Amino acid sequence: MNTVLWMISFALHITTIYILVVLFTRYRSLKELEDSQKNIQKETEEALSYFLMEIKEENEKFLAQFNQKEFFSTKGQKILEEKNIPPKIDVNRKNEVPKHLESLLQSQEDVLDVEAKDKDDYNESDFDLRTKTFKLLNDGYSPEEIAQKLNIGKTEVELFIKFNENE
Repeated sequence: MNTVLWMISFALHITTIYILVVLFTRYRSLKELEDSQKNIQKETEEALSYFLMEIKEENEKFLAQFNQKEFFSTKGQKILEEKNIPPKIDVNRKNEVPKHLESLLQSQEDVLDVEAKDKDDYNESDFDLRTKTFKLLNDGYSPEEIAQKLNIGKTEVELFIKFNENE
């Protein structure tokens, strides 16, 4: 009987040692994986910081060139002279609108003035949004158009209309 107990104890000890070895190897592999991840993260951070430093240096060089007034005014002329292309645009001219665009700009300004006048007609009244909504609805505007005129959401206009129907 004694030998059977010794055999069971011996088997349990061997099993316990085997389990401890397996756990230790898993822990070690997990630790190595964690270390490799830290190294990859460190290398990535270093690469990104180096890349950012390069971009910063390039930006500083660009800003230095940009701040030189002669850079833009003469560089384009030099390229044109090198390729023997006559300059079609006066580089020194600023804020001048071409003649063919003046009429287009004027018509656009007229449209904006009319739209502003339409908005002011409704915004100058002392009514709240709900009253303005129903006034526009009675004038034949759709909920989308009302929302655009009053600068509110389409859903809000639809809610005003639904609440009015329920009342």
